[in-house]
Amino acid sequence: MSEPPLSPRTFLAPADASPPHPPDLEVGTEPRRPTRTQALCLFLFVLLGFQFGAYLVIWFLRLFFKLNNNWVMPINDLAQVLFIAVPSLLFCLLFRYDLRSTLSLHPTSWKGMGLSVLVGLSVWLPANFLAVLFNLLLEQLGPVAPQLPSPTNQFQAILYLPSVILVPAICEELLNRGVLQRAFGGHGLRRTVVSIAILFGVFHLGISTIVYTTILGGVLAYVIYQTGSLYNSMIVHATANAVSTVLLVGSYFFSAPKQAISLDKAPAPSSLANSDNTGAGLLGLAILILIPISYQVLRRALRALPLGPHAEAASQPAPQAQQSRRQWLVEVLVTAVVGIVFAVFAAYELHAILYPRG
Repeated sequence: MSEPPLSPRTFLAPADASPPHPPDLEVGTEPRRPTRTQALCLFLFVLLGFQFGAYLVIWFLRLFFKLNNNWVMPINDLAQVLFIAVPSLLFCLLFRYDLRSTLSLHPTSWKGMGLSVLVGLSVWLPANFLAVLFNLLLEQLGPVAPQLPSPTNQFQAILYLPSVILVPAICEELLNRGVLQRAFGGHGLRRTVVSIAILFGVFHLGISTIVYTTILGGVLAYVIYQTGSLYNSMIVHATANAVSTVLLVGSYFFSAPKQAISLDKAPAPSSLANSDNTGAGLLGLAILILIPISYQVLRRALRALPLGPHAEAASQPAPQAQQSRRQWLVEVLVTAVVGIVFAVFAAYELHAILYPRG
């Protein structure tokens, strides 16, 4: 007897899942979770859609407007909304998953928000320190492009504040700590955090960013696991981004007046070199002292996070729906394609490091 024709819902749904038409939340039952296969398919779609969709948006806008470098960040923001946030929301609507439970849009507390800010501040220095060490190894091969280019004028510098702090913290969290963590949750703390951390590192498609984004992704996954509220992870993400953005924008505004100093009033080259070396040495010493302090603050802040009523940590691991052979093959195939996509982008970046232009 032949099998009935497959639709996207029946193809990606777990083998023993009930039809998606009944309500997701029934009395005494937990809302349905997305399957790993569904989440990985969405992840691959967003991964490719965002990379190529940004160029599509630029091409479309150039048909009607004259664009310059000042519009790079707003266009990137628009692309994140269209190709990261919107697909995540449409995914929940298409498969009739409860938005609040799937995206962990549960209320948080003032204590949770305050500790989330502290987590974001304290994770930045240790994560960046390890990322810098890794990039120093890459620089033995060739020059490494900065993770976030410096603004070239005041208009760009001002746009950096919402574009780097707020937009990624909202859009990326809906996908990574929303749909993905809901699908990979229920397997225990270690497996969930490691899975989401790796996927978040891969999501940024870069060798030079892999260390920082993986560490940050793991911390964000733990925040959701402990509190059960996406708002907390958004705050952590925005705070960590805010530190980088404020330092970058601040360095631009502080360096701009120095460039206007006339040569006749500039210090002698030897004294300038000595002052730079002294300042760099003091800065390095301060960083070495602050790193262990930041790490201890991070550990205490993570332990102090309030246990939310909807958190994975507050419930027993959910029974996982049995996957059919077709489901397993699709999951393996999509995972392999994600790995290939990351390898292609990583190879391109490595080629740029080994053979820089000019």
